[in-house]
Amino acid sequence: MFIILSMDSFIDKTLNIREILESKNISVCGLYIQEDTNKYVIDLNGGIMNGR
Repeated sequence: MFIILSMDSFIDKTLNIREILESKNISVCGLYIQEDTNKYVIDLNGGIMNGR
C-alpha cells in the first residue's frame, strides 16, 4: 500500500513527529526523514528539503 503525500503534507507530518517527541521531553537534536515514494527528504537539523 502506497500513500501519496504532497511535499507540504510530508513537512507537516515530519514537524508533528518532532512536536510529539518534544512534548514527551525527548530532545530532538537532528531529524532526517525520507519518504520513498516521492523521494522527499527533510533534515530538520540542516534545513534541507528536496523531492521530485
